[in-house]
Amino acid sequence: MASFKEEVSEHISAVYQTAADEIKNWFSALREVWPLVFLLILSLSILVWYAKPAPPNKVLMATGTGGSYKVLGEKYKTYFEKKGIKLELVETHGSN
Repeated sequence: MASFKEEVSEHISAVYQTAADEIKNWFSALREVWPLVFLLILSLSILVWYAKPAPPNKVLMATGTGGSYKVLGEKYKTYFEKKGIKLELVETHGSN
């Protein structure tokens, strides 16, 4: 019968060996898979780069035929023109 100290030493050694084997397995799997992971990340990056939609160059805004909404629309139109965006004001006739 082994002593308590020897049993603990054997268990610690077994845990260490198991952890070392698992780490080796992860690194060997990583060595085999890294090109695929790299290509996946690269292709997703390219897809996001080209697929992101550009903001619109033309915007429509509904305003009234007169009054404060029309004045506010005109202010927005000058602001948007400074930013290179065409704001088209569409006159409405209220809720009728």
